[in-house]
Amino acid sequence: MTTENIKDVESLVLGSNQKMIGTHSGVFHCDEVLALSILKYSNDFKDGLIVRSRSDAIHEKMNILVDVGSVFDPENYRFDHHQRSFEEYFDTEITKDVKMSSAGLIFKYFGREIVDNAIKAWDVEPVSDDEWPKIRRDIYKKLFLEVDAIDNGVSQLKAGTGGELIYTIGTGLGSRVSR
Repeated sequence: MTTENIKDVESLVLGSNQKMIGTHSGVFHCDEVLALSILKYSNDFKDGLIVRSRSDAIHEKMNILVDVGSVFDPENYRFDHHQRSFEEYFDTEITKDVKMSSAGLIFKYFGREIVDNAIKAWDVEPVSDDEWPKIRRDIYKKLFLEVDAIDNGVSQLKAGTGGELIYTIGTGLGSRVSR
């Protein structure tokens, strides 16, 4: 739902048990679309209604905010990364040059639950606790790192290293064709 009409959203929120997932209106961005898509595999937000708005009054009514709101506060389900003070990294060993986008943030805080639920939907053996750290890092490095880096304007090549790659692009057309 896209709206700037606060009363319409308030009546929806107040008259429904459905969770409300807020993001920005206007142009779609890869990070927020990926974040919203994977939230649909979470326990709390799988049936959530996505509300696209730039109104602070509407944002206050949301159960979770993604890529908007100028607040990063995981305990209160606020996942914006656009404030100057934002310094969240997935894992400083592998991503010390790339701050997270909303996609990476949702994966960082909901990843295990999302992967477990997706695996159940595919009727595949669950990931063991021993396997999870490696699988988590691999998923991040092969999908979310690219999205985080591009959204934050990080060049693929590390400056002053003669061509050391920070991340690879594995979701582009060339990568898809080669697979």
